[in-house]
Amino acid sequence: MENSILKVENLNVELDGEKILENLSFEVRGGEVLTILGPNGAGKTVLLKTLLGILPYEGEIKWAPGIKIGYVPQRLPFIKDIPMSVEEFFQLKNVSEKEINPSTRAELGAGLVPHRNEVSGAGEILKSIGLGKEILKRKIG
Repeated sequence: MENSILKVENLNVELDGEKILENLSFEVRGGEVLTILGPNGAGKTVLLKTLLGILPYEGEIKWAPGIKIGYVPQRLPFIKDIPMSVEEFFQLKNVSEKEINPSTRAELGAGLVPHRNEVSGAGEILKSIGLGKEILKRKIG
């Protein structure tokens, strides 16, 4: 695992008798960026929850010591444009404004946006730095 920050070997995840991830192997080295893309139901959220240790799995997941995971969701219900870990993001699910600890809110450096049902996080971040739709038209590679 030299220079690797994450190594996954033969990862298998089964939920309610259905194979979601099968024999998935990959490695992420220092300085690389990993992007997880796929259609609805492809297993992206299952993969993230599995990497965090939230879901049971077979196979091997090795993290380098001290690694933190960052996650930029496409839509975030009430907090706008903030960096947070995947673990923190999943903890926000179904949490009301009143239930969020003020110290956690301060630590994240964010205020709640009242009376707003959804915010396009990733899209607004791209627009704010002048990339918006233009970056989506570019071919990779």
